[in-house]
Amino acid sequence: MPSLNQSAIRTNDKHIYRKPNGIYHYRFNIKDNGSYRSLRLSMYSRCPYEAGALAGLITYRTWISKIMESGLPYSEVRQRLISLFRDILAEHKEGIDKEGLLTEPQKEAYRNTASFGADPTIQPELTHQIAERIGLTSPTDQERKYINQDKPALLQGLTDAVLAYNQSLQQPYTDTTATTATSTISETVPTTPMKRVSEVFEEFSIDKRAANKLTEKTLAYYRGGLKRFIDAVGDLPINEVDKLIMRQFRDTLTGSDSNKNKRLMGMSSIFTWAIDNDYNINNPFTSSKITIAGHEQGKRDAFNIQEVQQIFKHVENPENTRFKDHHKLICKILAYSGARLNEIAQLYCDDIQEKDGIWFITINDDKPDKSIKNTNAKRVVPLHHAIAAQVIARKRELATGRLFPELTNPKPSYGARYSAWFTTNVKKRLKLRETTTLHSFRHTVATQLQQADIAETVTAQLLGHSRGETLSYTHYGKGADLIKLKSAIDLIGFD
Repeated sequence: MPSLNQSAIRTNDKHIYRKPNGIYHYRFNIKDNGSYRSLRLSMYSRCPYEAGALAGLITYRTWISKIMESGLPYSEVRQRLISLFRDILAEHKEGIDKEGLLTEPQKEAYRNTASFGADPTIQPELTHQIAERIGLTSPTDQERKYINQDKPALLQGLTDAVLAYNQSLQQPYTDTTATTATSTISETVPTTPMKRVSEVFEEFSIDKRAANKLTEKTLAYYRGGLKRFIDAVGDLPINEVDKLIMRQFRDTLTGSDSNKNKRLMGMSSIFTWAIDNDYNINNPFTSSKITIAGHEQGKRDAFNIQEVQQIFKHVENPENTRFKDHHKLICKILAYSGARLNEIAQLYCDDIQEKDGIWFITINDDKPDKSIKNTNAKRVVPLHHAIAAQVIARKRELATGRLFPELTNPKPSYGARYSAWFTTNVKKRLKLRETTTLHSFRHTVATQLQQADIAETVTAQLLGHSRGETLSYTHYGKGADLIKLKSAIDLIGFD
């Protein structure tokens, strides 16, 4: 057995590693179709010695048998099917060239081909014959499923192609001969594969960076989702990703339903961009979200007024010396602004400004250690009358630098440590609902603005949501517009 060193055991072709939960996993690299694949298996043990012993029992033959059991990926089966049906098309064209034009009964037989393929009494035999023709003498259930999925469209494409070729020979002196069966069947199975999903994502990233529409953090999250997609179903040509592939990917996602939906929304954004940029595809991730049991996500996560009052009373308790001034003030700013935690945690003193007697926060990414979620997040938010004096006093006291220098670590964000403090010292002590977080203040503000009949465009500006062309960051430098925003924000109350 190789020597063991706490969380890792390495040899030339093996790697045993420990995951954050303490369970050891075994990784084995093999060469497959000219490239190396990394296969992983849980050892179900927290003991490195036991894991090493179990790993020693795993042989190359064991892994190969697992690969054979899993079968070929969909992209490979589909490519073989396309090649097969092109060969069949060539055979049928050759037959017409030798024996002459099709008779009416022969044409009718071709027209019935697709319906015959769907006949349950002959479908298994036809599937078996097709599998043998593409080199799958003992197809797995998954491979048969792939064949049955594409078979109707391919049979219909073959029928259309043969009839079109026959028709072209009936009019030899016109340009219709140029419309061959090959071009007809290519409508069903494209001859030139589109770019793979990873290639489209790189184009997507370049475009979003150039337009400054997504932050590097968001792009990194999307890239992580793409990696999960490729690990699950392969780096397919983007036009081959359909609802079935989407569901296969969705079934591999782990974590909460909310986090799963974020991954699905990220993939949907990539496909939506591709469609907007002239890729002739469908977006299989439309309506792919997982329904969360209970009630709507937005309403579920909002604090009610009683909970906010309870939180304020708790953090303002003068006898609790563990609660420092910045703990109390950040909590109140979130409640009275609807801003995101990191937008407040990263503020500098010069982000607190005044114009025409109205004090406001400017949320931006004008310094290296600041970031915003997207371009809509760049905005101004007037200070609510309940917190204006405290924020202004803190700005004047510090004069320069960050407004909350107590939050010292920008990785992963200035707000991360504050979020942990809130969970431990407020949420758990007050036994708040599990479905609430610091972000619940944001939902509470949105709910109050909606109940006050504030225009959606004004709410969007205050919260940093998409707001179209009518409102912009620079537009709100005007006094009248600041008054409108100030009037809206002051409607928030917890009495």
